[in-house]
Amino acid sequence: DALGRADIVVFNHCDLVALSDLKEMVRHVKVILETSKRPNTTIMYSKMVPRALQQLNSFGKPDKGRRLPLADIANTFDQVHGICGIGCPDSFRLHLGRIFNSDERTKIFYHFFPDHHAYKFSDMHSIRRKASQTSVGKPPGNNARRQSIAIITTEKDYHRSREVFLKSFESSLETNYMVFCLLQSFEVDHCTS
Repeated sequence: DALGRADIVVFNHCDLVALSDLKEMVRHVKVILETSKRPNTTIMYSKMVPRALQQLNSFGKPDKGRRLPLADIANTFDQVHGICGIGCPDSFRLHLGRIFNSDERTKIFYHFFPDHHAYKFSDMHSIRRKASQTSVGKPPGNNARRQSIAIITTEKDYHRSREVFLKSFESSLETNYMVFCLLQSFEVDHCTS
């Protein structure tokens, strides 16, 4: 059993698990470690932490001049469309919900795909169609302002299907779409042994 040979055990996405469940998992792991005569194995707790939104440019690279701190985006967008194909989409949903939680103007839509999904142009076309059909806070009549729409994906998803993301929204300079990667990092809460 690999766990019985571990020098370090890392519990990730701890912010997505009830504390009582996490304690039960740790208790179970400690029993295995003690049975394997490895009671001093270090146990670490981590979570993903969103850091910023990195705007993507039409050259297929992150636009270094357009990194938006999360504190600066309140009430910036009418719609946010979160797109991900990762193993733990609840983490992505949680982060976008927290980022835009206090934002009364923004409506969030989620588009989840299977882990390691290879995006197709038809996926993005469907998302663009949904965004254009959704009128959040749009005033009636000819004086209607264009909706500002953020397309947000994970770095992993963007790099896996860069061309599809960029070509699907390359006309964003002429429209109301802005495409971003959500920059995240691991944060270790604490360690025990």
